[in-house]
Amino acid sequence: MTIQLDDIEIKYNPRTQFIGIDELSRSIKELGILQPLTVAKNGNGKYVLLDGQRRFMACKKLGLKDIPVIERNLDEQQQKEVPIATDFFKDKLKLSEKIIGIANLINVEKKVNEQILAKRYGWSVAEVKRLLKLSTLHPEVLKLIDEGTLKVNQGLELSNVKREDVQIKLAHCMTTHSWYGLVEALEEVAFELPFDDVFTYEEAKKDNKIGIVVKDETCGERVFTYDKEYFELKKGEFEEREKKSYAKQEKKSQKNRAEQIELSAQQKKETKEKKKKERTKAKAKLDSTLNIFKDVTLAFLAKKPVKEEIGKLVDKFILQVSMDNCKLILKAFDIPFKASEMQSSDYKNEAKKVIGNLVKTETELIKLILYVDSLSEVYKTTMFDLDGIKKVIVKLAK
Repeated sequence: MTIQLDDIEIKYNPRTQFIGIDELSRSIKELGILQPLTVAKNGNGKYVLLDGQRRFMACKKLGLKDIPVIERNLDEQQQKEVPIATDFFKDKLKLSEKIIGIANLINVEKKVNEQILAKRYGWSVAEVKRLLKLSTLHPEVLKLIDEGTLKVNQGLELSNVKREDVQIKLAHCMTTHSWYGLVEALEEVAFELPFDDVFTYEEAKKDNKIGIVVKDETCGERVFTYDKEYFELKKGEFEEREKKSYAKQEKKSQKNRAEQIELSAQQKKETKEKKKKERTKAKAKLDSTLNIFKDVTLAFLAKKPVKEEIGKLVDKFILQVSMDNCKLILKAFDIPFKASEMQSSDYKNEAKKVIGNLVKTETELIKLILYVDSLSEVYKTTMFDLDGIKKVIVKLAK
């Protein structure tokens, strides 16, 4: 089928850049059109071009009047989709052209959504959503992405900014520092708002043309504005609130300091009185203890020990004497014994008899104690360590 070139309209192709038109013109002039254009009837009696825009442009350049075509019976929605899908599968579209094509399909025909497009053309839903998000960028920003000077991830961050003039400023800031994200670019281009009240935060979040709320990994959520006058206004309001808050806090702090000083003085006074009472109580307790000790001591010294009590003291004395010293006591008093037939308890029992016969009265007990004490002075012994006795006996024997 052949139709006139002037009857063909280009309506839905998102592609904006075509190369090699001159070379294709020479090929058509020499060999003719090897592959017909694909068209569909428009409502006004003309035809909509679905595929073959480079060939169409080359024929125009050559001044051809008629051109071979293949006609497709498609409705208006399908006519919009075919040019986009065709170039997608041929991988001829730049990223910005893909973005514009996808956005056109979604925006013109409301029945088409991300899931439908993803299923129809074999894309992922995430890819479609990503392209749709990028479609909100200014054409100048999309151009930077096509050129490779602006990264796609940076573009996705910029899509959160609605004001196109700010988008462009931020984009150029990001291209200067390829590692810049939205937060870093905003720090260079915009003004950070102090938001100690929910109104500043909510206002910036609601009206993206005034400001934007972004999440910073280190600082949490931050609010930026693009309007210097708005920034100065909010900054002034913030400083006024801070001033009032500081004055209020200072007044409260002064009151707390005065209360603390008064409390400290009261505690100091109470502590001093408490310590005084404790000292008085401790002295009274010590005096009472000394009086009791005095009474007990006088009563004990006035007491006359009976024979049984003296015997118990002798028993305790013998318990402290070693077995060797028991042997010495027996030898000193010529008490015969056979070492091979005696045990430790036997030596102590025999020594106890000797001492018990010597100590019958209170006076004899005192003499025994004084004797052992005198040995301690000369031979460095004690009442319970009779090594000195051994030395005395050996000396006397010589």
